[in-house]
Amino acid sequence: MLGFFIVTLDALVVSVALPAIGHDLGGGITGLQWVVDGYTLLFAALLLSAGAFSDRAGARRVFGIGIGLFVAASAACGLAPAIGVLVAGSTRVRGRIRHGERNVEQPGVRLQLLDGAGYSARNGDGTREAPDGTPLQFRLIAIESTTVDVRAAQLFRDAAANVGIKLDLNTMDENTLGNIVYSTTDWDLFVWGWDSGVNDPDYLLGVPLTSQIGGNNDVYYSNPNYDALYAEQASERDLTKRIALVDQAQQLYYEDCAYIVMWYQDKLQAYRSDLWTGFADTPGGIVFNFTRANYTNAQPA
Repeated sequence: MLGFFIVTLDALVVSVALPAIGHDLGGGITGLQWVVDGYTLLFAALLLSAGAFSDRAGARRVFGIGIGLFVAASAACGLAPAIGVLVAGSTRVRGRIRHGERNVEQPGVRLQLLDGAGYSARNGDGTREAPDGTPLQFRLIAIESTTVDVRAAQLFRDAAANVGIKLDLNTMDENTLGNIVYSTTDWDLFVWGWDSGVNDPDYLLGVPLTSQIGGNNDVYYSNPNYDALYAEQASERDLTKRIALVDQAQQLYYEDCAYIVMWYQDKLQAYRSDLWTGFADTPGGIVFNFTRANYTNAQPA
């Protein structure tokens, strides 16, 4: 009975704590889903084997061992410094931003920063103004057919309005938005995403290079230190050293705020094995956004 109570309590505690976990450790919806799924998966995987072990070693003894492991694991989870520690197996190519270094998340802190920077005055509609009277009002564009981008833009617009920044949201087709971003400077903010065709950070790290202005570099970012880190990681053969260089580059880009990464998108990929053969599993999924091999190798069953 005590064991059942502990299991029920633990599941309830995890669910109740999710908002606090998301606030303190980050990770977004995907990370929080893995907090729940990781607990449930491990519980289900060990259920039968733990019962069999209990039959052999004795129920009282195994129960005591289980309580000890439960307490130790709970303490470790409570001390986890990041969502990647709390959830085993998080993707390594995503930068680790420590809690104290994350861009501010609380409206009260944002208000203090804006007031301290001199944007304290507001016009008639509540929009903040610069010391010279220029309103903090910007143009935000998104692809109308990508519903998740439009919703993200709406959330971003509403969050900005809460602190006195006005974002005028305009949606358009993909070609029009791409032409505006790459061919003009007639925009302030845009929402879209990047995919990679390989399970390696090199391609996405190369997007904001100075040499890519006029190419993939859609925000016209230029930092010689970032360029140097990219070149160094591209030639580094030691995995541990390369990971450190990649993390440094991501940290620098994060601090420069050229992009605001709102989420890392997980994609569900599947194919009909009764209709097709030739698909091969690849790191990160069967079908990458740019990968052609699985399309050209696939044959009718």
